Amino acid sequence: MTSPQRSILAIPVNLLKKCPQRTIMDLMEIVNNGYDKQVVKYGIVQTPRIHEVNTFFGDLGLDIDDCIMYIMVDNVNDVMEGLISTGNVDGYEWYDIKETLPFKFSTDNVKSTLAYRPLPQDKYPNSYEITGFTSFGKGCGLKTFEITLSDFKRRFNNCKKLIIKVIVEHELVSYYEKKLGFVELDRVLQKKSELQSSGFEESFMVSRDFHVSSMVRTI
Repeated sequence: MTSPQRSILAIPVNLLKKCPQRTIMDLMEIVNNGYDKQVVKYGIVQTPRIHEVNTFFGDLGLDIDDCIMYIMVDNVNDVMEGLISTGNVDGYEWYDIKETLPFKFSTDNVKSTLAYRPLPQDKYPNSYEITGFTSFGKGCGLKTFEITLSDFKRRFNNCKKLIIKVIVEHELVSYYEKKLGFVELDRVLQKKSELQSSGFEESFMVSRDFHVSSMVRTI
């Protein structure tokens, strides 16, 4: 029997916010699983990426307007039966979600997640930040970024730059440089004792000081 074709769902966050709590719980588990790889491997971050279902959007910085999330899945019928494809992009079925539905996202079906959020104009003019970026298969995160970028640019044509901030000790700087075409702007030492004064949530905990790299890609 032929395996189902992988698919991409493009979900505006204003619609995602209206989904049943079960849908958000699914996504919380998936995103946390993606970030847990680095938590376990490096032992710096001591808390999950998303603390609870009620803080899902705030923890990812998606609690503002004009955000979008892209989700790659193995089998779209496991997400919801009857969804109508709106096209095919680079061999992936594309689903442009335009209504709130009770989606089901399972850890064995989702291959990648990627979200974008606008940044303050006074600090980062015409820029969006990548957040909630996970990958659960070889090259799935990279592929999701590549094939969704044109859709993102069409929706938010005012965006001129993409920003990502990563923990240097997680060895992600070279990945974003070589695979995704980002350039490092700067890196700063983040002291464990100064997390809240640097803008981190009170619930965010680390085991030691670390460095944060700010990276940019012009689009």
